[in-house]
Amino acid sequence: MAFVNFRSFPAQQLTTPEVAWVQALSAMAPAAGSLYVGDGTNWTILGPGVDGQGLYADTSAPSGLSWAAASPSGPTGPTGPTGPTGPAGATGPTGATGPTGPTGGTGPTGGTGPDGPTGAVGPTGNPGPTGNPGPTGPTGPTGPTGGATGSTGPTGPTGPTGPTGAGETGPTGPTGPTGPTGPTGAGETGPTGPTGPTGPDGPTGPTGPTGTEYPWEGAWDSGTPYEINDCVHHEGSGYICIQAGTGQEPGVATAYWDLLVEQGVAGETGPTGPTG
Repeated sequence: MAFVNFRSFPAQQLTTPEVAWVQALSAMAPAAGSLYVGDGTNWTILGPGVDGQGLYADTSAPSGLSWAAASPSGPTGPTGPTGPTGPAGATGPTGATGPTGPTGGTGPTGGTGPDGPTGAVGPTGNPGPTGNPGPTGPTGPTGPTGGATGSTGPTGPTGPTGPTGAGETGPTGPTGPTGPTGPTGAGETGPTGPTGPTGPDGPTGPTGPTGTEYPWEGAWDSGTPYEINDCVHHEGSGYICIQAGTGQEPGVATAYWDLLVEQGVAGETGPTGPTG
């Protein structure tokens, strides 16, 4: 079924065929506000209604429609149950990241971790060279030559050296007995000699004892059993297990966990980025 309101088609909005069609229907001289109701071949005129009337289906009328006063609205019925939620629409593109908020204050320093194993002892270097001996003190004077050789008496004290004669040098006399060693000279010790080359490396010392291991177990899980020295993070802080157990929450069960690293103060929230 189709119908035409002759007050709703300005000529400038119609195509040429539509204008010819409307002109043909207008030849039937309808009143202003009338409707033509038809199936494209057979048409019936429905005269204009009056203010406040509505167009309703009417099987007894030739056109199948009639004007009638609108019925007053009854009270609003109860709201029906909410229909199922439709599928989620596609996620829009992510908006640009807002500027980073100021850095929060530094949290307190965590406890000092256990000492690592002692490294191997390095080889002992070779001893440096011995310094040169100091200069020999002056030789004491030779004692006078005795007469005929008798039994050797005790060595007398060394006499003073006599003046050197002006005559020619006489023949060399027999060598007298060696006098006692003179006292060590008081000269300064000579400078230390240069350092000798480095000797070969000594043998490697024994390996030190193995240090304590602290396994990192990630986020704390209430259903996971933990052993002593296991490390986890929970609600922003790090903890180390000091007693084996399961379901003991870090930060609450202090008999099972020690605080390792405390969460720092949160920085200020940055401005919201533009909507994607």
